[in-house]
Formats: sequence, structure tokens, C-alpha cells
Amino acid sequence: MGNRSFLYIESADGESVEQIAEANNNFPGWWQIALADGLPGEAITDQRVFGENGTANLTSDACSALERIETMCAFVLNHPAAESIPHLRLQLEALPKHLGEQIGAFQDDAGPPRLSANLDELSWLGADDPEIFIEKCRQDCNVLWSELVDAMHARNFHRFNQLFGLDQYGNTSSEWSSWAWSFGLASLEHPYFYGGDDPPDVAFEDFEAPPPARYETSLGLGFECFEENGKWGVIHEDTDPLRTVIETPQWDNLSRAGIEGLAWCEQDEKFGLLQLTLNGAKVIVEPRFDNVYPFEEGLAAVSINGKLGLLTPDGQWRVAPMADNLGDFFHQLATFQVNELEGILDTTGRIVLPPTYDAIGDFYNGETTWVEHQGRHGIIHRNGTLALPVEYESVDMWPDGDGYFITRGNHHGCADASGTIVIEPCWDDLERLGDNATFKACIKDRWGVIDQTGQVLVEALWDDIHPRRFIQVQRDLNWLEQRPSEYFVLSKSKLGLCDGQGRVRVPLQFDVLENLSNAPVDPHLCDLLLAGNINTAEELRCGVYDLKADTLTLTPRFLAIRACVLDDDIVYLSESPQADNEQNPLIGIHRRDGSAVFEERFAWIAEPYLLSHEWMGQCVVNAVTEAWQKREPVRAMQSGSGTLFWLHADGSSISHEDHLIELHNRGDRTAALSLGRALRSGSGMTRDPVRAREWLARAAGLEHPFVPAQQARESLVARLFGRRGTEPAGRVRSPDTSCNGNPEAQFHLAEMLAEGEGGPVQAEDARLWLSMAFTKDSATRADIGVYLGYLWETGAGGEVDLSRAFELYRQSASEGHRVGLTNLGLCYRNGTGVAQDIDQAIALFSEGAQKGSIYSTYLYALTLHETSEHLDGEARDKSLNGAVNALNKIIADPDCDEYPKACALLGEILLSERYPHRDLILAQKHLENGARASDKACISHLIKGVFGNPAHPSYDPDVAEQWEKLRGQE
Repeated sequence: MGNRSFLYIESADGESVEQIAEANNNFPGWWQIALADGLPGEAITDQRVFGENGTANLTSDACSALERIETMCAFVLNHPAAESIPHLRLQLEALPKHLGEQIGAFQDDAGPPRLSANLDELSWLGADDPEIFIEKCRQDCNVLWSELVDAMHARNFHRFNQLFGLDQYGNTSSEWSSWAWSFGLASLEHPYFYGGDDPPDVAFEDFEAPPPARYETSLGLGFECFEENGKWGVIHEDTDPLRTVIETPQWDNLSRAGIEGLAWCEQDEKFGLLQLTLNGAKVIVEPRFDNVYPFEEGLAAVSINGKLGLLTPDGQWRVAPMADNLGDFFHQLATFQVNELEGILDTTGRIVLPPTYDAIGDFYNGETTWVEHQGRHGIIHRNGTLALPVEYESVDMWPDGDGYFITRGNHHGCADASGTIVIEPCWDDLERLGDNATFKACIKDRWGVIDQTGQVLVEALWDDIHPRRFIQVQRDLNWLEQRPSEYFVLSKSKLGLCDGQGRVRVPLQFDVLENLSNAPVDPHLCDLLLAGNINTAEELRCGVYDLKADTLTLTPRFLAIRACVLDDDIVYLSESPQADNEQNPLIGIHRRDGSAVFEERFAWIAEPYLLSHEWMGQCVVNAVTEAWQKREPVRAMQSGSGTLFWLHADGSSISHEDHLIELHNRGDRTAALSLGRALRSGSGMTRDPVRAREWLARAAGLEHPFVPAQQARESLVARLFGRRGTEPAGRVRSPDTSCNGNPEAQFHLAEMLAEGEGGPVQAEDARLWLSMAFTKDSATRADIGVYLGYLWETGAGGEVDLSRAFELYRQSASEGHRVGLTNLGLCYRNGTGVAQDIDQAIALFSEGAQKGSIYSTYLYALTLHETSEHLDGEARDKSLNGAVNALNKIIADPDCDEYPKACALLGEILLSERYPHRDLILAQKHLENGARASDKACISHLIKGVFGNPAHPSYDPDVAEQWEKLRGQE
């Protein structure tokens, strides 16, 4: 069973508790994320069946926990690996939905529910006191979440992979099960997350749970046993939905007998045999056996008065009860024991060998087996005669039954399946190698290799020796299926390689020596070895030894090396450490001779993965191989600068910017949009908003984007004073009806024009571009509507039209756009372009919050708080509880823009006497957090409601004065 841990959801008043997850020998990853910012709480001891260590539960606010889980899952779903890892997307889309349903069911007027983890059994595994143990767990949760947040904000996928466990993840069923167990998906009390080898391939909301497993009652051939009033009978599952009763309930128990149509029946602790037919059940043997076993090879072992016999299906004795023990039949032979001696009988009941030996093995190979008598061992034929005298210290059959290891005088040898000695006992130790035709042999602590006749192939000179193996290759490949025997050898703690005759091929100078690839898809890889040494800092560094060149082509200085096969050539992907940044190594590419195609200066090549991760590293290999075999470049990001390049197999490269310009010149209609967006954001190239305007304008439909300086009109003053008229840099031409470009480009261009990014403000033109883009179907249509509505609402670029702004917000909100929902909610809240409707505003803010808008979440809480001022009793409490729950979600992320405001509002509510769950200390904590971010509202509440309030436990006029001075300085 192991040491279990349990996760519960608990109502605020503690009256309702439900277990939602259970883990074994594990504190799952998602539990730790959910329990971050938690505190020790009252123990839930329902499951403590093995004793009590006195450990408190670890608890956290359930709504805040859900917010953290949603944040983490959202990041993973946008992770570069999300689409390529089986099951991950569906499972992590389902996790917050499932938790949200459960947490929602526990929401009540008493306050937000909490998660509570019982880790008592895990505390047994260490030596810490329970208080220290739970504090360490609490700190571990906080550290994990803090580091995950840092990695997510920095989009440091490598670090996130390490923390999240994706660096140990693979695409096989066993690896998925291991990760699901470690992360805790398999811990959830829901069949969608059972974490087996084959999780559901449908969305959570479309999943239909299988019917619960029924107790196994089948007796075979459609017969089933059923229970009635404590007695068991037999029915048959025919086409009649009522089913046919074959045997009325009269037996204490019924079970399969091992032959279709037969069943063991039990009555008063005795067993008998039934024959089942559609016409009824016939008793073949009345219950009189003490114990029974299933039929095998037409015989069943049964016991009477402590003696075993063999029964036939018709209830007759094949061997009357006489044995103390009976073995299983193998090739029609079984062992039996009488008076502590064993003999052999066959399926006819004939005694092949009377009880003679202390022990006899099973006839796995059908020909011979081992025997033991008075501490000595031998081999016996199936007819009972000895094949090898009983004079050896040990005789051990090989797992496949093809032979035996034999020992005499502490020396080891071998016999074949017939019992004939093929290797005399003269070796200190023997191990059978994988090809089953050779053996690893030891003499005087030195190892070598011999064949199945005892002939020495490799002299016993080595501290250790292992064959070099590959996974079986297909016969239709046009190259040798099996290479000549080669062996990795060890001497004085250094590894080398010798051939099948013991000749050294690779000098013994490495700490690690292994195949560069264990499953080659090309014969070139068979000549390549990964050779590594441990440096003075006890770090492993790897290189490549090329058997074809008979030299070390890459010296051991890399963290990881992968080979790409390109037709008849090979290149190496290499990963090197950075001295000042160990968590972000550098990637490069080398030719087979070791010369550099591209030096190690890239954070990633082809895919944003590290080569050192087994499965993700192979994704990089596959991507480079596929592209370069097609004579296409691969993308790479330069470390430090973040600049993107495209790398060609011939060693040439081109920047991502030039690459997109080339594509545009060749007629690629999306290249201009991609380049404009990249120049605007600085993604993969130097940020240049002026040129971003130019390329977005091209994509939007302007062949010549900028207004030339000479077209500018000169004013009278300019002419009088000799000043030439010029247009500001980056002024974009106004659109006309011929601009039939990309609507997404038109949207991004309009944003830049309206905000004066990369040139003068051109708000009027921004309206024109947005109006043009809004008429087209595109993925950004809702974004376009929101921004165009904002321009009509504010009057930027033209007149104010609140009704038109409202309608644009409404259309975007109808598509689930979270900013559209927020802005539409503000219209209803403020009566902008529509009659004021606070209830409608609250509903829209709630929907926007569910879509992930933190601003909507804050407005939802703020509006509920304002509404509560006009309510009383349960309605007021419900409104304030809703506001507190929403604010707790916001403060889970201290880096969000609404964090200070949320702290101020949450502190104000918790200080209020109108709030039924008033908490003065917790209010102080949140206000101090917001004040550290220089929020004036938080500072004011600290002065008036905390340090300047005689009723507050932290009342301190001196501290209040200090905050007052700080507010004055602000």
C-alpha cells in the first residue's frame, strides 16, 4: 500500500469535507502548486488507519489554488511541446475544469472553501518532527510556485521543464504513467485522470465514464453465478433479458473449475464439482474435498485429509490422494512429494520416478531438469534416469531451459539441455551474454569471453567486459545485419573497446564509452561512440570517437551530442555549457570530422528543446535531418541577443529578417505581416517600430507605404524663412479602396498609427484601417472590433459615438472576447451608450474573468463591493464573499497590474464590520503588500484602519505617522 497522502476540499465552516485525490509515496506536483501560500491547518484524520503521527494538514484557499492551477495549465498549453506530447493538452485542459466544478460545489455564504492535504503518512518517511515536516512541505510549495512563476514570466521553457517535470517526460506509455503519477493526475478521484497507459482521447466535457466494474461472477460459456439470501445459484446470459436460472441458489460459494462447463461448488467448507448445461446443473462430485485447484491438462489437484490427488473432469481419480504436495505439469510431467521426498508422475497417473530426491525442478524444456539430494545437485532425464551425477554444488537451469550453469569446487561451467557438460567447471564466474552463444568468463578477478564450447574468444585480462549491442535491425536494410563482435572493456577505471579477438580498437582512457545511438536507423551510426570523461568539477563532458576514422573527432567538452544522418554524411548537434549561465547551455553543429558548421552560440536549433533531454533532443534531430535532407534551412535563436537565424547545411546562415524579406520577394503573402510583427515586438530581431509600420502597411495592402517628404505642403512661414516642408518619419499613406490586404496586418498597423508607435499619431487613418479590416472574416475580428469601439468611445481620430462603440463591444463579446466582455460590462456599469444595468455588468465581468481577464476580475469584485453597500443580510454577505473570492484570485499573482488595487479593496473589505468574516490581521497583511507597491489607497487604509485605529490589534500611532510621511513624499 505504501505511505499515502490525501487531498480534501473543505467548506469554510469545516462542516462539509470531500476527498478529491489520493497519492501513494508521493506529494504530487499539482498539489504543491495548489497549496502554495498555504498554512498548517486542522488535521483530517479519516484515513489514518495505521496510526497517528500528529501531523497537521496543509491548507490553502481553494479559489486561489484554482487560479494558480489555471495559470500553470494555460502556460503549458502554449508551451512549444504541448502539441507534440501525447495526452498532455487534453489532461491539462481538463484539470482546472474538474477542480473548478468541485470547488464551485463547495462555494457558500460562509466563505471560500479550502483545500486541505493530509500528509501524515509521508511524515513517517523522515526523521523530522511533524511541525518541522509540515513547515518544510509548506516552504517547498512556495518555492516551487515562485520558481514556476519566474520561469513563466521569463518564458524560460528549459527551467519550466525542469520544475514541471517535462525534462523527464517521454512519449511512451510507461513514461506518461510515471509523469502522471509524479505530477498527480493519477491521484484524482475521477476516471478521466486515472493516468494509465492510454488516457482518454476526448475532451473532459465529452468524456463518458465507463460503468463501474462488476464483481467477477462468470463461470464461462455464458454461465454466471448470482447471490440470493446468502446462497449462490447459476444463471445463463441468453437472449432473454430476464436470463435463465440454471441452478437455484443453494451453495455457499461457486467458482470456476478451469474447464468450460464445470464449476466448483462449496457447502459447509467442503468442495464438490458441478457440470453446467442449459438444461440445468448436475452434481458430478458431492462436496467432500478439503481444497480444490483449477484443472490443468485435464486434471485437477484436490485434497482430502491433507493428501492430494488428481481428479478427472468426470469426477474419477486419476491418482488417488497420496501426495503431500503436487507440482504443475510441464510437458506431461509433474513432481509430487511424499514424506519430504519428491518423485515424478505423468498425466496418465503413472509414477515415472518414485519419491527419491529432496527437490526436483520442473521440466520446462521437456527433456531434463535439475535434482537435489543431501546438498548435492545433478540433472535427470524425463524417464527418471540421471543425465549428470548428483555431485555438484549447484545446478541452475537457464531461464529459457536451453542449458544449465553447474558449479563444482567453487568453479563454474555449463551443461546443455540434455545434461551433457559443454564447458568444464574451471571458471571463477560465468555469465551468459545476450546472443546466448557466448559467455562472460572470470578467472582471478579478470574477465574475458568464451564461446559455448569453452573456446576463449577474448582473453581474461579486463576488470570488466560487456558486449557492444544494437537493437535488432530489419533484414531488408542493405547493410550487414550483425556487426563483428565488439566489447566494451574496463581496466583501472577507464573504458575502451576491443574486437571479437580481444584487439583494442579504442584506447582505455574514458570514464564513459557507449554507442552514440543504440537503435541506429543508418549503418553510419554503428561506427560512432559517445566518449566521455569526468572533469575536475566532477561533471561529465562528452565527445565522439569515430571507429571509421579510428580517432576522437570531438573531444569530450560537451553536455550532449546527437547525430543527424544526411544521405551518406553525418553532422553532430552539440550542447555546451555556458560558464556564466549553467541553466541555458549553447547549441552548435559539427561535421563528422569535428570541424564546426556552426559554433555553439545558439539557445536552440530547429526546436526550443535541449539535446540532453532524451525524447525532446530526438525531436531536434528529426527536425534538422528532415529540413537539411530537403536542402531547406532550419531556424535557430542566438543566445543572449535572442536574434533568429536560418541555418543551411553548407554552413551559411541568414537572419530571420532577411529570410522573411526573401520570402516576401518570392511572393509569400504572409511574410510581410510576420516581419512587421517581429520588428514591432523585437521578436527574433532588433525592434524597429518605423520599419514595422512599413512592413505592416505592405501587408495591409500599400505597395508604397510612406508619404514622401517632398509631397508635404509648405506653409507661408516656412517659405518666408526658407524652411523646407517635411513629413515626420514613418507617416503612412491613408488607405483607399484598393487596399485589399491582410486584416490582421491592418489591425496591427492601426494600433501603431493610433498610438503613435514608430511615427506620428494617425488616429483618423487608424479608424479607416480598422473599419476596413472589420468587414472581413479573420481570427482577429473580435480584437479589431474592440479597438475600433475604443476609438469611437474616446473620439480618437474623429467624433465620439457611444452607441457605435457599444455595438462593437457587443459583437466582440458575443464571440467570447475577454476585453470585449470587459468593455461591454463597463458600458452597462457606467451607462455608456446603453442604459445602466449593474446586474448585466456583473454578469459580463464574471464571464470576462472566466476567460482570463484580470481586469474583469477586479471590476467584478469592485462592482460587487459597491453593490453590497445597498444590500443587507444574506444578499450583502453573498456579494462580499463573491468579491473576496475574486480578489484572492488576483493577489495570487503579485506581478499583475491589478495587484495593488486588489490588495487595497481586499484590505478594505476585511477591515469592514459589515463583512461577516472580518479579519483585521489578514487585512493588514494585504494592505502592507499593496503599500510596498506604493499604492496610495493601501497606505491610506493602513493609516486610518490599521496603525491609526485604536480598535486594531496593531494600533501604533508612530507607525501611522511614518506611513503618513511616506504618503506625503509620494
